Amino acid sequence: MAKFSGGPLRRLSVRRNLPTAIRRRPVSGQLALAFRPRERLARRRRRARLRLAFIVFLSIAGLGWGAGFLSYNDRLTIQDIQISGTSALSTRVVQAAFEANLYDGAYHFLSRENIFLYPKGTLAAELKEELPRLKSVSISRESLLAQAVKVTVEERGAQYVWCNSESCYVMDSDGFIFAPVDNATTEYTFRGGLAGNSSPVGQTFLRGRLNNIVELFKRLDEAGYKATGATVENEKDYRVLLGKGFSLKVTFDSEPHEVVRNLELILDSDAIKDDLEKLDYVDLRFGNRVYYQLR
Repeated sequence: MAKFSGGPLRRLSVRRNLPTAIRRRPVSGQLALAFRPRERLARRRRRARLRLAFIVFLSIAGLGWGAGFLSYNDRLTIQDIQISGTSALSTRVVQAAFEANLYDGAYHFLSRENIFLYPKGTLAAELKEELPRLKSVSISRESLLAQAVKVTVEERGAQYVWCNSESCYVMDSDGFIFAPVDNATTEYTFRGGLAGNSSPVGQTFLRGRLNNIVELFKRLDEAGYKATGATVENEKDYRVLLGKGFSLKVTFDSEPHEVVRNLELILDSDAIKDDLEKLDYVDLRFGNRVYYQLR
């Protein structure tokens, strides 16, 4: 067998050809002259836009300052306030409250007293909040440039009385309590039904339920059982006080005509008709099942 022999092994190295960087020469000559007008034009446009933005800003600021200054002009300022519609409240009280809200002592960019800019809705809401006796407030002016403001109010009527252990208050037909008892004459007196120890003025008694109770009172009156008021026992029940000396236990969900019918049936029954003077209460909370308690 033939043998091959040679000299020492040699290492072959392969070099990769890397791309050669090409240096850009600065633009010169006619080509450079062609770019310069474009750069100058772009700079001029930027400066023009900045000048325009500055002019617009100054114009808006000037218009705003002018509008604010004009809003304080005496010819455009409210000069007189006229109050109408009061009965229990004094016109001076209503006017003082309105003026305190209008002239709040703070500086406003646009005058709050301007005949075109005064906050009509806000002033009406603030007046009703400060004077709960007011049911509605209407604010108007006679003409476009009139400097007199007319404030027409409607007061709440005292329909019922609500009492706690210390004092009594009047409320309207919706159950809104608006003032301590004055000389008003009311037909029914209610107790309970309000949470907390704070003043009840501004709260609503039995919201959405009061009308059903008053309807029951009317039906009882027609049947010859005069109701004088009611006391709320809990979230479901209340007690009706009758002029005959006994009371009725009723639920808020009871229908007035069913309550009166069941009452008449139990009072005409042989078990109780001879002891009406001893009757303490009649429990009508369970539909056709009626219970009673003697003293």
